[in-house]
Amino acid sequence: MTFAAWVTGRIGLRRGALYVVMQLAGATAGCALLSAILPAATPERLGAPMLGAGIDATQGFVVETILSFALVSTIFMSALHPHGDGNLAPLAIGLVMVVGYLAGGPLTGPALNPARSFGIAVVTGVWSNHWVYWMGPLLGGTLAAVITNQIFLKSQ
Repeated sequence: MTFAAWVTGRIGLRRGALYVVMQLAGATAGCALLSAILPAATPERLGAPMLGAGIDATQGFVVETILSFALVSTIFMSALHPHGDGNLAPLAIGLVMVVGYLAGGPLTGPALNPARSFGIAVVTGVWSNHWVYWMGPLLGGTLAAVITNQIFLKSQ
């Protein structure tokens, strides 16, 4: 979301970079704390996103792109739309997150946010197919932001 906000000019480069650094640090600290509480937990038990059986990296990339597109377009249309009901934004965003995790769970163990996959990878050392969990959300989020910003928000 931060990258999508930067691409559409809704956040400056300096603030966006600070947000990204803090998100990565927070995700890493959170996973380190969880790992300390559950020292015998496997990466899967700590929530590491991993490709499901029969899903290759390209398919995973497409899944992450689609799920991230849905999430970011919902954020732009509910929380950022000038005529949207901002009070319903948390419900709409939460529902998209739930559907995304239920639909994507067996396919990619969805990250929908590079920071989420980064923190777990740093703590567990599991970096397999890590690019999927960066490039999919960045592409999906950027496409959603540009499309909703140019079509739905610019005309308002």
